[in-house]
Amino acid sequence: MALVILVRWELAAIRHPERFDERTNARLTCAQCEDKLCYLRKPLAAKVPRADLRELLAADEDRER
Repeated sequence: MALVILVRWELAAIRHPERFDERTNARLTCAQCEDKLCYLRKPLAAKVPRADLRELLAADEDRER
């Protein structure tokens, strides 16, 4: 059962990546959050820089050279 759920989740993430990123899905932003513990997430998220996929790929290519 758990394997079926995992496969289904992964397929959904592959088919619709825009649903799982707060930059493309406004419902995932802190402004829409109803969780009482969000005051913990905001300071933590501010400390972790968001990496762009293109930047990560470029850095990986530079490392391989």
